[in-house]
Parts: sequence; structure tokens; C-alpha cells
Amino acid sequence: MPYVHVSSSTIQKAAQSIWTSLNTISQHATTSITYQDDPGHSEAPDLEAEGSRHLAAWKFVGYPGLSKWLAASADGPLLRKFADLNVRVLLKKQNKIVEYERELKSMDDFAMSTDQGGCGSLRLDEGTPRGELLDEIDDLLRDYNGRLVEYLRLQEQPNATPEQVGRLHEWLVEHPNAIEQPEADFASREDDLMPLQNQRCGILPSLRRCLRNVQHNLLRSKRGRKKSVLSQSILLVPLLLLLAPAWAMSLACDCTQRMAIVTLFTTLFCLFLVSGTNLRMAHQSLATAGLFLESSKDAPAADVCEMFVGSINRNIWQYQRAALIISLI
Repeated sequence: MPYVHVSSSTIQKAAQSIWTSLNTISQHATTSITYQDDPGHSEAPDLEAEGSRHLAAWKFVGYPGLSKWLAASADGPLLRKFADLNVRVLLKKQNKIVEYERELKSMDDFAMSTDQGGCGSLRLDEGTPRGELLDEIDDLLRDYNGRLVEYLRLQEQPNATPEQVGRLHEWLVEHPNAIEQPEADFASREDDLMPLQNQRCGILPSLRRCLRNVQHNLLRSKRGRKKSVLSQSILLVPLLLLLAPAWAMSLACDCTQRMAIVTLFTTLFCLFLVSGTNLRMAHQSLATAGLFLESSKDAPAADVCEMFVGSINRNIWQYQRAALIISLI
């Protein structure tokens, strides 16, 4: 039989591999015996794992979960404006510009008080301390003006509503320890939070926002059929305001009653636009005129009513279709 040389390192690795295999077999045998002695042990690991995942939300949820929830939210992500810090930075840059302004004025006064030099040529200032100072002022003013415009646009954005902030607090409560407390304190700055979403004008977007707010307040802990019924009820409000006058006209007896019906429902529709939507004043006027004209088509054939409706039709009848289109934008 031929002689085979085996190094000591190879023997050591083989022994270590055998020892690891024996330990693994021993652990599996012990685990199987324990599970047989305790029939209810099969569900325990799942319950313990679920509890550990809930308590360790910082590991299993964290910022990925918060980011996913904020991105999918109909309100849009809620972030801080940092209004105070923005103003403070603007004040700092303003003070720096004022210092340069004073320094430039000192240079101008010195140039005016001497026989040489002066302030009548920008070409002569090229490469001089005054020219370099003007270049620095140019950079500062560009940065300052840009930040000023950005701050003005930021201030035009509406603050987050209490309902939107409440939904953020609910998520943080439902996912404890998901975000470190010092980093989650931004949710408590309600006066500085704003939703990152486009504020679209129109009846339908306003109805959706109104619906979400009502559902949040009244159905926070309820789900199912009641939520569906309430949603349909709220969406039927503008439809009823448009159709009810036509049906009421058939029950009216004279011109006065019919004009009273038109006036009543036009007023209710106008109040609905003002309180329940964010339409501009011009759009509200057009939509109200459209409803009035639509209701007036069913007015009686009395001479007074015909003259009244005819005079209005000649002036603003063309706004009816525009009002209905604008109200749905």
C-alpha cells in the first residue's frame, strides 16, 4: 500500500469539522425532545418573535416604515418649515451685507476726500479692494435674495391641520420605539409642520379632504359599513344641492315660491362653496351663477319672472358651463 502524507493542518481542520457536526446534531436532538415534552411550545416562538418585533420596532420598522407611510399618505409627508431658523439665517446674512455696505461707504468717502481716484468709474475699480468687495457683496445679495424668495414661498404653504398631525401621532403610538424619541419630537411642533402636497382647487378635492377629516374624527375606531355609508352621504351633498331645486319647483304654486326656492338653494350652495371648498372668489361666483341659472330654467312663465331670468341670462348665461367645469378642476 503506498504511503500518503497528510499534514497536521489538514488533520486539525477535519477534526474541527467533525466536532462542529456533532454539536449541531446534539442541539437538534435537544430541541426535538423539548418540543415533544411541551406540546404548546410550537406556538411560543411565533408569539415571542411577534412581541420582540413589536418592541424592537426601531430594528424592523424604523425610518423605512415611517417613510413608506408618509409617502403613501393622502396628506403627503409632514415636514417642518423651520420658520424661526430661516428667519435667523436671513438676519445673519442681512447683517453681513450691512457690514459690507458700511465698508463700501467708507471706501467711497475716502475716495471722494482725496485728489486721486474717485467714484466715477467701475473699470478703474477692477482688481482694487473696492472692486473685490463689490464682488463679495454680489454673491451675498444673490444668496440673500434667493433665500428670501424661498422663504416667502414657504410661508405661502398652509400649516398642517390638527387632523393631519393627529394621524402622525397615531402612527408613532402604534409603532413605539420605531423612531428615537429625540428624532420623533418634530411631530410635536404642530405650528411649524406643513404637508408636502399640491393644494388643488375644486369641489372634488375639497370633498375628499373633508371626507378624510370627518372619517378621522368620527370613525377613528370604527371600520366597515358605517365608514362607507358616511362617505356616500358626504359625496351626495353637492348633488342634492343641484337637483333639489328642480324637484321643489314642481311643488311650488306661484312665482314667489319658486323664486324663494331658487334663492334659498343658491344661498345654501354658496355657503357650501365658501365653507367646504377652497375655490377662489371668482370661481365661487361663477359656480353660484351656474346653479342659479340652472334652477331658474324651471321658473314659472310669469312676466316678472321671465323678465328677471331673461335679463340675467343675457349677461351671465355664458358662465354656466365654465362654472361647472371650474368647480370640478
